[in-house]
Amino acid sequence: MKNIKNRKAVDGHRLDIRPVPQKDGHSCGYCAMRAVYDYYGLEKRNLRERLGTDHGVLPALPGRDRIEEYLRSSGLGIGKYGYDDTMGTFATDIFAVLHEDGFRAEGLAGYGLSARKDLMEHIASGHPALVLLNWIHWVVVSGAGWRGVTIADSCVAKPYFRTNKWCSANMTGLILVEKGKRLSAMTNIDFAMQYAKAAKLCIEMALATAKDLAFRKLPALFM
Repeated sequence: MKNIKNRKAVDGHRLDIRPVPQKDGHSCGYCAMRAVYDYYGLEKRNLRERLGTDHGVLPALPGRDRIEEYLRSSGLGIGKYGYDDTMGTFATDIFAVLHEDGFRAEGLAGYGLSARKDLMEHIASGHPALVLLNWIHWVVVSGAGWRGVTIADSCVAKPYFRTNKWCSANMTGLILVEKGKRLSAMTNIDFAMQYAKAAKLCIEMALATAKDLAFRKLPALFM
């Protein structure tokens, strides 16, 4: 495929993806998306704005700016945090922007054997994956093999390797992305479908996290 630059590494396939440096505390998702767009040689077209990176947790729906203005002026918090503390890039907007720009995106919760196999096949076909680490940090997986993965991280200058054991403990979920044909326009139905897709992934990630925590505590019951 055009613009695909993959090379065989000792530990599986590795794609030529370089981290985009993060310059603030909440733009890891935007930087991860930029790294993917750079890999495919795509125009970023107001990417940060469309991802809502500088907005809080509210999705990019009509009336968001007015609601955000109220939340800021009223001093209401989200849990123990102020609204601006929730700024960042959320799965809902990632799915919507990917869909609008013609990507096929598949969400996978956790890093079990099935997800590991799917990720290796996906990377081998020349396509990267967005990964959420510990619910708070987006990175790009640019390589995958039987021992582990290569990660392009906006907080680290060069890609680095992590073992499967580390991935199992730190990867909350993955979004396998593959470039397709860009849409002419996004409808409200398109947005709703992508938000539902992201919500399903978030529920699956929450269930996987709860299951993992339960297994970790299980040995203590017999001590």
